[in-house]
Amino acid sequence: MKKLILILAICQALPVSGQLAVDKWTCLTIDTARKTWGEGKFEWVRGFGVDAFDVDHDGYKDIVAGWYLYMNPGGDMSGKWKRTGLVPKADGVLFTDVNDNDKADIIAV
Repeated sequence: MKKLILILAICQALPVSGQLAVDKWTCLTIDTARKTWGEGKFEWVRGFGVDAFDVDHDGYKDIVAGWYLYMNPGGDMSGKWKRTGLVPKADGVLFTDVNDNDKADIIAV
């Protein structure tokens, strides 16, 4: 019990750095033209995956969301995000480096 109290005391004493209060966040809509998978017969089908990774090594995290890859424009991120569709059309759920070549691979279902 003494160890637990010591750990809690140390954690409480550590400064909180790099955190931004929620009321200071900025919401950016990067795509207003997304469509459903089937547009008609399968209109209920939606992508659910989302992950961020610096795909092009420019220091800014890019996003895979559903069946699209969005390239971060940099800066304050309010510029145009270039959208590329995944081929074949699949739901991109995460980035990783599967083959250890220092390039992002998208895991999709």
